[in-house]
Amino acid sequence: LGIIEAIKKNNIQHVYFLAREGELFLKLFRLILPDFFEPDQIPKTDYLYVSRRSISPASAHKGLTYEAAIAPLFNPKHQGLYSICRAYGLPPEQFNGIAEKYGYTDINEPICDWKSSRFKEMIQDTDFQHTVQQHTREHHDLLYRYLDQHGFFGQEKVAVVDIGWNGSIQKFLEDAFGDLENYPHVFGLYLGFIGGIQHRRHDDDKNTIVGILCDERGKPRPEDVFSRFEEIFEEGARALHPTTIGYQKAMNSDKIEPVFKADSSQDRAVELRANAHIVQFQEGIIDFASEFTRAIDLTGYSFEDIKPFTLTIAERAIVFPTAEEIEKLMQLGHAEDFGSSNIMDFRHEKLDGWLTLFRPRRLIKKLATANWKYGTARSLGIPGLNMIIRFYDLMKSK
Repeated sequence: LGIIEAIKKNNIQHVYFLAREGELFLKLFRLILPDFFEPDQIPKTDYLYVSRRSISPASAHKGLTYEAAIAPLFNPKHQGLYSICRAYGLPPEQFNGIAEKYGYTDINEPICDWKSSRFKEMIQDTDFQHTVQQHTREHHDLLYRYLDQHGFFGQEKVAVVDIGWNGSIQKFLEDAFGDLENYPHVFGLYLGFIGGIQHRRHDDDKNTIVGILCDERGKPRPEDVFSRFEEIFEEGARALHPTTIGYQKAMNSDKIEPVFKADSSQDRAVELRANAHIVQFQEGIIDFASEFTRAIDLTGYSFEDIKPFTLTIAERAIVFPTAEEIEKLMQLGHAEDFGSSNIMDFRHEKLDGWLTLFRPRRLIKKLATANWKYGTARSLGIPGLNMIIRFYDLMKSK
């Protein structure tokens, strides 16, 4: 409903739903749009096979800026220059000699001095930048042709719909093509926007960003709960198809088609294991959407009318999950492959019952490192523990 209102308000005629979470959003949009648009008002929609991994190389076609280079290093599990190369589709072995010249003898070693002059000098090195450009130009050309197939360029304004968080794909698109005369003004319509990529801000002249349910630029409560378990929204909304890792020319035509990650990869295996749960999850969402549409028709409520209630429901589910919800949600896994291949397996984050209380150091460490602290705490089954953690969380983040 919030997306529909934003589209109407800004008179957007073409809406792009971004893989992979955008597939569910597109299904929901098409399901309810007849109740909210006159036939001649319905915008054109497209589903784009994109990901940070498939788009980021194109953003570096003119070279890699310092701000872009350090983005993968914010991941605590990064592997230094290897992660930078992986994030931007660069062959790591091509940078061995350059790295050694600046004292980085192991490209897999985490880089902790990325604010140092030697790191900045390495990034600015002529050979470094030439190698980056050499390996990203083709990515840039293929991505342009893929987007052009879908009419992205030459429009006054378009919208991209995604789960959001940092608006990374929107930023990569701007970096890749924002200086072209036919680049449209892009409205990013996101479930949530949590501050953007550190050190890399969107150009307001080329972008408008809307965090529908969560926008931490204003930091209202309880919108902050979305950042406490982003992965459940990503997993719950993701399509079953693999993530897009690049583009190639089709064998029998001039069309550009997406290239997908192989099902044999380790993180893809985790996704395949969880797919049955995702199907069940999304069936419930779609069933609810039909009833939701009827309720809006009857009440005439706007998005702002129902947003407080929606946020309350979200906070309840994330902060105070039931035992049944814990059992189902902790069957999921989540793959993160921008710069590093990290797999979150929530089954390993459950606690072993009350005996854990006799090992307080282990308990504190488990809660500190858990991706879903409230889920891990609830699995212990101690009444009031989640309330204490929530209170501490709110005090700490003031």
